[in-house]
Amino acid sequence: MNAILLNKNFSAGAYFTAFAAFLLMMILLLLNHSSDPFHECLNLEKEKSIPLFVSVYFFLDFVLVTGWLLGWPGIISILKIEKNRLLQGLFVGGILGPLLDYAETMLSIIIMLQDQSDKLTQNTLYQVWSWLSGLSYLIPYITAMALGIVLLKKIISMRWVAWICMLGLPLGFFGYLWPLTESVTYLWWPLWFLSLGIFAARS
Repeated sequence: MNAILLNKNFSAGAYFTAFAAFLLMMILLLLNHSSDPFHECLNLEKEKSIPLFVSVYFFLDFVLVTGWLLGWPGIISILKIEKNRLLQGLFVGGILGPLLDYAETMLSIIIMLQDQSDKLTQNTLYQVWSWLSGLSYLIPYITAMALGIVLLKKIISMRWVAWICMLGLPLGFFGYLWPLTESVTYLWWPLWFLSLGIFAARS
């Protein structure tokens, strides 16, 4: 019974996250914004104000990572991996990614509302934000790749889910090096969570 509940929990969380990721993707593409509106806000030179677009972006990002956190334990329960270290690594990677995203978002808001005249504090916070941003960008792709490799070895009928998982890391790498290709990376996120939701529902 617990396994069934976890599967349903993950499936619902994955669909929930896929929907939020799709909305984020559509907003970014339709409004022609970068994947990280935080830099644009810093260049606006507005004191203690957050543009409406960024508020909507942060809200949807919060919805995305919340669904991710709620659903991720389900995929771990489905895998039934004999190697505890691998299982623990996948669990930690899947939880650490959204937690870092939470921290990155909160720090972004703090920086935008910070007194602009205090340059030392601003620069320090920005350095911490840059570190968090890099980790929250990299860890989910690495986790997805590891999950894809595991799924490729354990499932036969739904290997397309594994390939979608493994596609994220190269797409994220190219999106980081060549920002013009980021729009392709946007498409991967809702597709990834949607595929995981389908996998959980059928397991």
